[in-house]
Amino acid sequence: MNRYYPLLSVILFFNSCLIYADEQNIADLKSLQQQVFDLQKRVTELENQTTNPIDSVNNKKIVESAWQQLKIGMNYQEVTRLLGKPEYKTRGSVEFWYYSEQKSDGPFAKFIFKRLNNWQEHP
Repeated sequence: MNRYYPLLSVILFFNSCLIYADEQNIADLKSLQQQVFDLQKRVTELENQTTNPIDSVNNKKIVESAWQQLKIGMNYQEVTRLLGKPEYKTRGSVEFWYYSEQKSDGPFAKFIFKRLNNWQEHP
């Protein structure tokens, strides 16, 4: 019987390792399930945030009316109040504020000595 003790102890050792591995796999699986659930929830929230095409058209009309309210000689604050912050700016005595990534090919406002001098609503 004594000759089986080493073999029995080896079997018990490996068996306990397998049990620990299974517990770790279960914990990993639960963690992955929670991550998938969280991601599905975030996707649903983002899908619900997308704007209705009709809303986009209405927003475009609001922006167009803001451009139509511009007047030569307006300062930075007045233009920002109407159009919002630009996406890009070039600084200097002549300053351009670009309202799209297209820069000069898109809508922009041109300032000379900190006063609105010219603008382009649509290319």
